[in-house]
Amino acid sequence: MKMQIRNNYLYKKFSSIKTSILFLGILAAFYLTGTIFPQGGSIEDYINEGGRFVLLVKIFGLMNLFSTPLFLIVSLLLFVNLTICTWERFLILCKETPLDTGFISTHIIQLNGKDEIDEIFIKKLGFKKLYSDAGKTIMTKGLSYKWLTWLYHLGIFLCFIGFFLTYLFAFEDEIII
Repeated sequence: MKMQIRNNYLYKKFSSIKTSILFLGILAAFYLTGTIFPQGGSIEDYINEGGRFVLLVKIFGLMNLFSTPLFLIVSLLLFVNLTICTWERFLILCKETPLDTGFISTHIIQLNGKDEIDEIFIKKLGFKKLYSDAGKTIMTKGLSYKWLTWLYHLGIFLCFIGFFLTYLFAFEDEIII
């Protein structure tokens, strides 16, 4: 069942970075338009101050752009995309084997055995073993970049929760919880 969902066309599209960029581009157009037209103002004030394209402003609701259903739908689609991308990233982090990143070794050191690896690199130098098999051992030192990217995704996820709470409960410059 799990593999069937992950092989679904729609799931693949929503786990794509190209889809994220598309939704971010659409939201950027919303934000740019929202800065041009005064949000929350009345259409009469807009006309009195010499506003142009009044018919388009009325039809598309450009004075309350961030309250339109289209803005909410695009935001929700980006949220779903972000959730699926974060889940896929988390699954990669949980795998036993390291990612295939085209590893190029910077140092080759001949050691006599596993005990020597543990003694020198793990105990004395503070390295952490990522992967080991009969032919090679991959070690790292410091905070893993993979977890930093996952924390970045989690931070964006929490921001979206805040956006939706604000959208649902903010009325006239107040947040009602």
